[in-house]
This record gives sequence, structure tokens and C-alpha cells, in this order.
Amino acid sequence: MSSQNNDKSRARLIEIGWVLAGRFSELELDAIMQARDQLQDYLRASFPQFQWQLPLLYKPAYFRGPSAEAAPLLRDGLRERDSHSWDFALVLTSADLNSYYKAYTLAVPSQALAVAVVSLSRLAPQSELERGQPPDAPSTVLGRRLRALALHLLGDLNGVPHSDANNSVMFQPDEVSDLDQMQDYHASEQDLLAEELADIADVRLEEEYTQPTNLFVFYLRATWRLRDEIRSAVVQARPWEFPFRLSRLTTGALSTLLIMLMTAEAWEVGMSQNQPFITFFSLTALSIASIFILKRQKLLLRRSRRALTEQTVQTNVAISLVVLLGMLTTYLLLFALVLSLSELLFNARLVAEWVASGSKPIQLSNYIALSQLVASLGMLIGSLGASFEGQNYFQHIAYVDEEL
Repeated sequence: MSSQNNDKSRARLIEIGWVLAGRFSELELDAIMQARDQLQDYLRASFPQFQWQLPLLYKPAYFRGPSAEAAPLLRDGLRERDSHSWDFALVLTSADLNSYYKAYTLAVPSQALAVAVVSLSRLAPQSELERGQPPDAPSTVLGRRLRALALHLLGDLNGVPHSDANNSVMFQPDEVSDLDQMQDYHASEQDLLAEELADIADVRLEEEYTQPTNLFVFYLRATWRLRDEIRSAVVQARPWEFPFRLSRLTTGALSTLLIMLMTAEAWEVGMSQNQPFITFFSLTALSIASIFILKRQKLLLRRSRRALTEQTVQTNVAISLVVLLGMLTTYLLLFALVLSLSELLFNARLVAEWVASGSKPIQLSNYIALSQLVASLGMLIGSLGASFEGQNYFQHIAYVDEEL
């Protein structure tokens, strides 16, 4: 890569790009500058082993409107992070973020993307009481809250767990006013964050190569090197909740299950399959369903004009695993449901009439084969249903770790 990146690795530089998406009032711009300066001073004092830079990128044409989806802003931040080789990106908007789990959302982090989005629309003090005694200027209160939220998001992007202490920046704020009590990292949180940042500040894999390398080899080496970060990003995304968050996926899968369970031909075909073949069929169906969703919902990053980077590998591998594990969860739930219903609701005499098994008695292995077939087909049909989910909503499910 460029000499800029080589200097960065030697100096153990950490860059957090601030992307101002849209237009802001003078009060908001003043608060942003205050928060950025305070954050930089705090990070330099608390983590002197790193050099900190918080470059500012103003994009007034990015977005216009009273409300915004988080997913497009995350992707915008990802694009800028990749373009400028930042370690993290913080996207700020004056619009209200659309929320899917709460009444409102202050911010959303995505560890898989190393990007967070913050809405300033609810951070400004709404009353004189919130400004304290003696009262602070509204921009001062807004800047203080933005600083606390930015520190919290930096911890989230590095896998630092939440705290029960309301004076820790890793406290989970229930109200906007909770941000006023959040001051700094506790000692254990600071140590954990320092360990994570040390890994980020190390020389990146792309900087070790002086000549072009094989794409597969680069992905393999980067995945192994970033295995802890990838695992943390996948856990934060909670892929096991896919069937409960994606209604069209679940509807398609359950509809297939019910139809096939009431069809004699499905029982005969399912119970006649041998175990190696039906297992191979299940794995193939899982792969096809996952790849289809990744492509249909445009979840993967395209290779930029620059050389392939560790950040791109981390994002693509983490998102792929999130989708794969989400579909695997769907498959396992369908499998368990079919196996339970077939044993509980369908007696052996009825099953024997449906299945031309000859003189061979129906065994548990036959029920398992049937369950695998129905689960595989249900998962495939469910993936078709998931493809009709709104792209912003699906990306929100895949990218966003939590709504603050």
C-alpha cells in the first residue's frame, strides 16, 4: 500500500473518521467540534501508546429528510472508511434514525463493518433542567452527550462489554439524560480496549505484500489473523435470531413444512433417502440459500480500486458467517419441528400406509431423513421469501449489532 499506511503502522496510528452526512445547524456543528476535540484529548491522555487522528469529512449532499434508515448510512460510512483507510468510521446525521426494536434510536454500531451511525436529533437538551445548574449552553450539553456516545460506540466496535455502572461510558443508556452521567472507561474496560486497539494498530496483512498475491491465499491468511474480531462481530450480530426477525423467511419456511407434512408423496420420498445423500443435499441447500441471500440483498463488499485489505476480508467473512449461521438456525428449527410433529401427530399405521417401505419397519433414521428433506426445502423456500424483505431492513438485521 502507500507510504502513508507504512508510516501509520510504525506510529501505531488509530484513525476514526467522522463523516457528517447531510446538513447541520450552527448549534450542531459547534457541538460536533466540541465533542471531537474532547474525544481526541481524552483518547490521547488515556491511550498514549497510540497516535490518534479524527479526520472530519463533510458531505452535505449525503442525505436530506427528517428521518433516515441506518443501513444506507452504514454503507456510506463503510465506503469512506475503505476509501481513506480509516480504522473506524463514525457517521453523524441530524435526521432521526428509523428504529425497528425501540421507540427511538440514538445510534447503531456495526462491529462487522467497523462503522457506527449517530443521530443528533434527540441529543440536544429539551429543557432548562437538562442544562444543569448553572445552565450550560445547549451546544455544550449536546457536545458532552455526543462525546459519551462516541466513546461507548468505540467500545462496542471493539467488543467491550456493557457496564452496570452509570458513570462508565459503556453503560447502556435507556434515556438521553443517561449520557450526562457517562464519563470515561473503567480500568478493566480501558485495558480490554487497549488490547483490541493494539491488534488494529499492528501492520496489516496487505502492507506485508510487496507484490500481488492470490485472492484465496489472502482471504485465508486474513481470516486466520482476524479470527477473534470476526468471531466477536458474528456474536454481536446474533444470527440465531434470524428466524424471529425475518417474518417472510419464517412464513415461507413454515408454509413449506405444513404442506409437505400433509402430503403422502413427501413422506415417501423423504423416508426413502439414504443418509449420506440427504446430508449432502442439506449442506448444498444451506450453501445455496446463504449465497442467494448474500447476493440478493447485496450484503458483501465489492473489491475497491485499491488492493484488497484486511478490513474488506473481515467484513465479508463476518457477514457471510452471520447469514450462514442464520440460515443454519432456520434449518435446525425446521428439522426439530418436523421430527417432533412426525413422531407425535402421525401414528405408525398411517405412516406405513403412506410410505411404500415393503417389509422393512420404519425406523428413526427414516424420520430423520424426512426431517432433513423438509427442513432443506423449507429453508430454500424461506430464502426466497427473505429476498423480498426490504433491502434496508435486511441490511439492518445483518449489519446492526444493537439500537442504542
